[in-house]
Amino acid sequence: MSTAIPSSYTIPEVNKHKCKVCPIRFDNLSAGKQHEFQVRAVDTLGNKDPNPPRFSWPILTPAQGITQLIQLIKSMSLEHGIQTSLIAHLDAALKFISHGSKFNFGACIQLDGFPRQVQAAVLVHRLSTADALQLIQSAEAIQNGFGM
Repeated sequence: MSTAIPSSYTIPEVNKHKCKVCPIRFDNLSAGKQHEFQVRAVDTLGNKDPNPPRFSWPILTPAQGITQLIQLIKSMSLEHGIQTSLIAHLDAALKFISHGSKFNFGACIQLDGFPRQVQAAVLVHRLSTADALQLIQSAEAIQNGFGM
């Protein structure tokens, strides 16, 4: 849930014409909104690319990220007990968030416990290591969204 993406790009020389890139900043993007990046080429005659490539992405709020993580867990067809134990920490984190930003620390504590639940599911062979890694990385990204 980072509000920043890398902004250093190297553009090689193309057809013996040097490329120019204006400084780009991607920090402090608003959470809960869609963002777009567009690159428009202009040739030496000043002709602009009529269909420049675009990339758009959302910056999720922590609550949106947790909700998506819960949906991901539900889509994994896990045993009921494993699914329930994984979702319990996330539900608790959502409850803290719903009480306002002064309770974000409580949400972070709940998210801190989530990787242990994921690792326990791997140890009892109920979750693959690849799925576990995806869940843990998602939870870490959500925590980063709190800026704590």
